Amino acid sequence: MIKIFLYCLFVFPVLVFSQFSTPKVFGEIGGFYEEQFEPIPNVYLKLSAGAELFSYKFLAPEIDISYYKGNDEDENSDFDNLGMVNYKSFLERDASAVIWGFAPKLFYGDEEYRLVLIPKYSFGTIHATGNLMDSNSLEIEKKSKANIHFWSFAFGIEGYGWSDNTVCGLYLIYTGFNAGKALNKLDFSNENYNTKAIGLSFRIAYNFKKNKHK
Repeated sequence: MIKIFLYCLFVFPVLVFSQFSTPKVFGEIGGFYEEQFEPIPNVYLKLSAGAELFSYKFLAPEIDISYYKGNDEDENSDFDNLGMVNYKSFLERDASAVIWGFAPKLFYGDEEYRLVLIPKYSFGTIHATGNLMDSNSLEIEKKSKANIHFWSFAFGIEGYGWSDNTVCGLYLIYTGFNAGKALNKLDFSNENYNTKAIGLSFRIAYNFKKNKHK
């Protein structure tokens, strides 16, 4: 009986976890359309690094850390009766954030090609800076920060890249990231920022174990 117990204790976990894939590490870049951020192309960026811990059946949990960056610029001028500039001001607002995320990624398909749905819970801190300058030599700088937590949802395609160790992914994402939590504290104008947005991202992942899909 003791031998059977020991056999189950050591062999059963090996059999179970042998069905799990090896971890993958990834880098990702994304952009989100936000008309409040100028100049054109009205986007803010996200850079991420993380890992897919394993994949089993339809589940592939992930963890990552992301850096968000966006800015807005306003330039105003007043003219006299002759059309000459008699006053000019420039206002720049910048937001950046370091965000941690966890996602119980779901997928459908095989290792060579699969559709994925990624509901992700994220949290971190947003930092905002505002700088106002004008032709009267006025210079004002303000800073603020805010804690944030939010959900994002991505739908995309993943498949093998140029080698058996690489996987590429393309995703359509809705993010609840709202830089207005910090930007609206700067109080330079009546602008009310809400940067929840839709965007696209591209990922390259590396699998430490060569996939034999061919």
